[in-house]
Amino acid sequence: MTTTTTNPNRTTDRVLAATAMLLAIVLGLLFLRTTEPIVEAGVVVSADSFTVMTAAARTGGQTTSDEDVLYIMDNHHGILLIYQTRNQANADRIELVDGGFVADLFDTARK
Repeated sequence: MTTTTTNPNRTTDRVLAATAMLLAIVLGLLFLRTTEPIVEAGVVVSADSFTVMTAAARTGGQTTSDEDVLYIMDNHHGILLIYQTRNQANADRIELVDGGFVADLFDTARK
């Protein structure tokens, strides 16, 4: 009768190699995923079928000066209007940036 002896060092090496490969794959997936934009709402008010929210204006993920954005959502009709404050010639103005039916805005963003 023959007996087979296993080398405990070889088994340990295999376990460590498998663990290292799994860790490398998980880290690779974490680094390759896209980052989600962060939106920080200043004030959110909702009444009846309207929701109004203010937030700091961002361009390329960075907060731009002291400009704010105002989102007005008509929940009943599915309409979103986006206004931004602008300081032109030392006078604050509120300008319509974009807006429309939410379904159309999402369809445009997906293209």
